[in-house]
Amino acid sequence: MVCLTCGASVPGESTYCSKCKSPLVPGQSPGSALPEAQTDGKAVASLILGIFSALFCFNFLLGIPAIILGHISRSSIRKSTGRLKGNGIARTGLILGYLSLLVLPFFFMMSAILHPYFTLAHKPADESTIVATVRGLNTAQTRYRASYPDVGYAPDIATLGHGSDRKCDSTSPPTAKRACLIDDVITDQDCGGTQACWKRGYSFIIQADEQKPHQQYVITVTPIASDARPKNYCSTSDGVIRSEKANPGRTTLYTAAECAAITPLEDP
Repeated sequence: MVCLTCGASVPGESTYCSKCKSPLVPGQSPGSALPEAQTDGKAVASLILGIFSALFCFNFLLGIPAIILGHISRSSIRKSTGRLKGNGIARTGLILGYLSLLVLPFFFMMSAILHPYFTLAHKPADESTIVATVRGLNTAQTRYRASYPDVGYAPDIATLGHGSDRKCDSTSPPTAKRACLIDDVITDQDCGGTQACWKRGYSFIIQADEQKPHQQYVITVTPIASDARPKNYCSTSDGVIRSEKANPGRTTLYTAAECAAITPLEDP
């Protein structure tokens, strides 16, 4: 048998040329036609991943596999002695893949620059949402007391809401036990008595005094995770909203005296 790559004579049972180390094709001799080269599938896969990487703003999660497959494909094509083709396809996939890596440092740089601005933009929004909810509860308590003077202030948040049937219309008018004074996601929860309602990472509880009718109430608002949201909020029947640094060890509700001793919150 003759090696078609270097022309050296090799034993018939050999599979590789001892001189140039090229693979041998049994039954072929010099001058006979080589099998038609096949496009390497890894080259095609590299190109496809590279194209999708470019379409998705040079996404490096697609670019890295394109680079790996491109290099493997080019290596396979070189070693195939003409049985595989697609070197240009693999090269294109490599180029697109490496472009995605060039964009990666820019992505991290922009993330580092913009992250503080996004954080600052969301903090006031979170606080304003909490304050607006507390202010709405205070308004609802004032209206409740005017509507049901024999009860005084509502004993809990559930009493101010629309009840479990979620109906507040002519067929199901308000009552002292479900006054339909607040219509919010916070009232879609079963939070009567000392059971907390949850909203935006905070717990909300209203506790009225033991007088009949109720003459005072305290709203206690505490974060679920104090490290992420570092403030507690409270308000009483005076309508003033106050806040202080969250205490991770606090497990009790504010009393009216404790809340009154805290510095009032400036309007956000």
